[in-house]
Amino acid sequence: MTSDPGVECEPAISPDGQEVAYVAGSLGQPRLFVRSTANVAGAAAVRLGDTVPGSEWLPAWTPDGERVRFLTCRGALGDGCFYADVGRMGGPVQALPVAAAEASCNYCSNPSWSPDGTRMVLTRNDTLFVSALADSIPRPIVVDKNWIGGTGPHSFAWSPDGKRIAYVSKNLPARFGHNVDWSAIMIVAAEGGEPYFVSGDGLLNVSPAWLDGSHLLFVSDRGGSRAVWLVEVGAKGPRGEPKQVPGIADPHSISYSISTRRLAFSKFTVQQNIWEYPLDRRAPISIRAGRPVTTGTHVIEEHDVSPDGKWIAYDDGFRGGMDLYKVPVAGGEAVSLATFPGRMAFGPHWSPDGRQIAFWAGNVDGISVLPAAGGVPTALIEAGGINSEPVWSPDGLAIAFHSTQAGRPQVWILTRDSAGGAWHQARLLADSAGRGVAWARDGSGVVVRGAPWRFVSRDGKVLWTREPPSASGLTLTGFAFRGSRDGRTFYSAGVHRDGRRGVWAIPVAGGTPRLVVAFDDPGLTNLGGYLSVGPDRLYLTVADYQSDIWVANLRY
Repeated sequence: MTSDPGVECEPAISPDGQEVAYVAGSLGQPRLFVRSTANVAGAAAVRLGDTVPGSEWLPAWTPDGERVRFLTCRGALGDGCFYADVGRMGGPVQALPVAAAEASCNYCSNPSWSPDGTRMVLTRNDTLFVSALADSIPRPIVVDKNWIGGTGPHSFAWSPDGKRIAYVSKNLPARFGHNVDWSAIMIVAAEGGEPYFVSGDGLLNVSPAWLDGSHLLFVSDRGGSRAVWLVEVGAKGPRGEPKQVPGIADPHSISYSISTRRLAFSKFTVQQNIWEYPLDRRAPISIRAGRPVTTGTHVIEEHDVSPDGKWIAYDDGFRGGMDLYKVPVAGGEAVSLATFPGRMAFGPHWSPDGRQIAFWAGNVDGISVLPAAGGVPTALIEAGGINSEPVWSPDGLAIAFHSTQAGRPQVWILTRDSAGGAWHQARLLADSAGRGVAWARDGSGVVVRGAPWRFVSRDGKVLWTREPPSASGLTLTGFAFRGSRDGRTFYSAGVHRDGRRGVWAIPVAGGTPRLVVAFDDPGLTNLGGYLSVGPDRLYLTVADYQSDIWVANLRY
């Protein structure tokens, strides 16, 4: 369907299978288009949504095929977003009159409407709602127990009879780009009730689409690389094992026309590598001016620089799942630290003495450590909820980490009495409004990012609070939150109210944040804001994506 350079993704095929709506351009600010499936070679794409500024996301057709509904934002995703719709051939964009409580949301899911067009699925944090246009208050139908701030339920799909809703639990970032963290396909009755798993095996499971009233298509990497899978579903769960649909490679998301048996999908090519940037520049440096530390087909997310600044450890999903590696920062061959067949390992973080690496397992929900030279991991905690992003204290006697084991985002701590000693049972350190924790240089406590920022001692006492950088016009957007080696500066991705986007240096003592790396190339994305800090260098996960829209005729 498309062959332009860059990204064309998030396809939505019309009910009659004759057109595909999709977004194209930078993943930071994509635009909405529609293209005919009848004359692929000669038909031009029609630009939709051109009467609104900013970005457009997640198109979905009305049941009659006359309008396209979508999410639009003033700028990038997360900046004043609301639901809207537009005619199939363009024209004025109209805001949808959904319930007032949900009329504006910054990280919404696809505007999925019931087959008769009268009801819409909405999400707020961990709760799914169903709302008719005339409703003033949406009706809650289920609470997603896997929710953690910013990673709630998404990708809703109504069954053909309008009685059931399929959705994805966890890994919202996969909906808007590329993320390989685990996620599960769920189904819940449209009237509410207990949801049930369709595919939730600790791997990537996203983008559900109904084939008919009893079969569900979805995207998964359960076979190693991404593919489309088919599973029969009954009243209370799947019937038998999912089967792979042949002939479709590297799909990102899918959309299906039941009446014509046509499947639209985006074929996504991923290159997520680590790039290096100097920290001694007075003026911001462009994201495209970095030096690649890794090259080629990698799917890297989180990473960390060794205490001596010579190595960088990282997670990589190029084989499917997520394994751990390290590579010299000066360049060279990667060294495998540990492989986890059928599992996910994320967020390596070096101990201060350089002898161990802590990490978290996305489908075991635990914190583990392994030797820095590689070897067998040792589990420190395996608990309910999601336990993630371990960060060592400067003396190596404590590890702070995020956890939802209590049902809400919190910061917990593991401690030991001496290097090499036994670890004590984990305990609560502080509630957390979101992700982001960094140790003070002297190891006396941690800074917990939120509103406000708080400095919490090792025994859980709040020693000070401070207004977040939003007071100076900066909104932090990245998952990573790292301190400099001298303890004077924090680094995080963010967007300023004047439109500047990039990685910012934020003084620990307070003051005006400074832009360090500018996100000024729409073809390059700092995935998830992931970064790490060396003695005099900043390291970013930089994604260069290519994606095209394809259409396949299914036979079954």
